[in-house]
Amino acid sequence: LLGGTEDDAARIDRAYERLYGRPADDQEHRLGQDFLARHAGHGATAAWTDYAHLLLCANEFLILD
Repeated sequence: LLGGTEDDAARIDRAYERLYGRPADDQEHRLGQDFLARHAGHGATAAWTDYAHLLLCANEFLILD
């Protein structure tokens, strides 16, 4: 997700596309941006690693309809 020159919003969309097969909605963008901002002090790689772990633990990823 950190490759390329995308901004955080585009990276959030790319993460949602890869994991859930859809773009993030407005609320998910806000939550993602807030999460990354709160964890920015740990560095971009650590913040994105933690965010990816969070997305992988979501019910939407774990449960198939």
